[in-house]
Amino acid sequence: MSKPRDYFAVAVSQLRWLPIELRVLVARMGLWEDVEQTLALAAWESRLLGEDLKSSSNRAQRHLYRLLRAHGFRRPRGSGRFVRVEVV
Repeated sequence: MSKPRDYFAVAVSQLRWLPIELRVLVARMGLWEDVEQTLALAAWESRLLGEDLKSSSNRAQRHLYRLLRAHGFRRPRGSGRFVRVEVV
């Protein structure tokens, strides 16, 4: 089983796939601490479940995607980019 810091490193490494514009927008919206907490939670869950690092990476991606969706970001079909949609 990998060390806890390995799980956290894998979770945080998922941020590199987010475009810099999106990272800046998330930070300006005041959601950066939520992103960090979400990734830490994903790493902790993976460690508790005894997942390998690839599964941990997938879990972190799913958690990050859910967080962005909850705050109004969507990925239009055929597009790899997130767009902000006002949630009513």
